[in-house]
Amino acid sequence: KATVSVLYCKQGMELKLLPPLGEATCRVYFCRHGRTTMNAKNLVQGGGMDAPLDALGIRQAELLGKAFDPIDVDVVLSSTMQRAVNTGLEIKSKRNRLMDARLNEMHYGDLEGLPIFEGESKEAIVVAYTHWQNDEKDYRLPGKLGESFSMVAERSKAAIHECITKFDPNHLVVVCHSRLIRVLLAHLNNDGPAAMDNIKSDNCSITVFDFSKSTLHPKKVATNLVSHL
Repeated sequence: KATVSVLYCKQGMELKLLPPLGEATCRVYFCRHGRTTMNAKNLVQGGGMDAPLDALGIRQAELLGKAFDPIDVDVVLSSTMQRAVNTGLEIKSKRNRLMDARLNEMHYGDLEGLPIFEGESKEAIVVAYTHWQNDEKDYRLPGKLGESFSMVAERSKAAIHECITKFDPNHLVVVCHSRLIRVLLAHLNNDGPAAMDNIKSDNCSITVFDFSKSTLHPKKVATNLVSHL
C-alpha cells in the first residue's frame, strides 16, 4: 500500500483514483489557496497579510473545485483569510462550510509585506531557514507577532482534530496556506522544521491524509497533486 501511495503522489492521479477509504477513517484533503496579488509580486504573505486572489488564482480555485466533483465532501474547512475562504467557496460541501483562524498562515512578524528576495527580508529569511534546517522548532520569526514551527503545528493540528471529532466527516477538505501545510505535514510525520524543505505545496495543489476517527492517527496517501490545474 505504501508503494501505491508514492505512485499516486508522483503521477498526480485524479482524486477518484486514490485508494478506497478505509472503515472509520476520515480522508483529509489539504489544499493551498489560489495565487494572490502578493504571490505574483513575490512579497512576504503570512498571517498578517490578507491579499485577494488574482485572475490566475481565481481560475486555479475554479479548477480545484471541479477536481472535487467526484467526491462527496462532507465539510469544507478554511482559514479565515480571504484567499483561503474564496478558494474554498469553489468546492461543494454536503453538510458544513466552516472557518477557523487556527488554520491561518504562519505570521512572519516584521517581514510581512516585504519583498522576499530583497534587502532586510531576504537576510531574515536566510536566518530563519538556518534555524529551521537545524530543527529548531521554537525559533520565532522576528517581531512581536512572529510565530514558530511549534506554534503553527500545534494550533493547526488542534483545528483538524477538533473538526474530525465534532463533525465526523468521511471527506474533509481543508483550504489553507503553503507554510502552514508544510509545518503541519512535517509535524504529522513526526519530523521537525528541516523536513519542510522536502514538502511541496503549489497553489491549489491537493495533499491527502487519512485519519483514524478513533485515534486520530494520520497516514499519508498523496502529496501536492496538481493534475487538475
